[in-house]
Amino acid sequence: MSEELQVRVTGKEEFGKFKTVEALIKRTNIEHPAQADRDELRRLLQENPRMWKWAGDVSRRATDHVIKTYSGKSALSEESQQRAVESLAKVRTLTAAARMAESRIERQAGNVRQLKAVG
Repeated sequence: MSEELQVRVTGKEEFGKFKTVEALIKRTNIEHPAQADRDELRRLLQENPRMWKWAGDVSRRATDHVIKTYSGKSALSEESQQRAVESLAKVRTLTAAARMAESRIERQAGNVRQLKAVG
């Protein structure tokens, strides 16, 4: 399965950087890339977390693969499954946020109890 990353490039300087990155990706997208190119790729990914998060998002890739596999040629099925996955992701995000808020409240309550015990 091939994927495409759309990049918006404005200005000659950005275009030059884009072409440099594109060339580096081509040089490292082989079985045995040169160590210097691998090192440069590591540096690039370290400096640009959005890039490695997009390229290395195993969860997104697996989900996309499952949706495409089970929906077959049905656009209705594919779109419906994609919406279900997005809805589930929102619920998980809200649940995680609620847990974090609950944890903060519990810590603050513990601090208040300690202050009352001391005072």
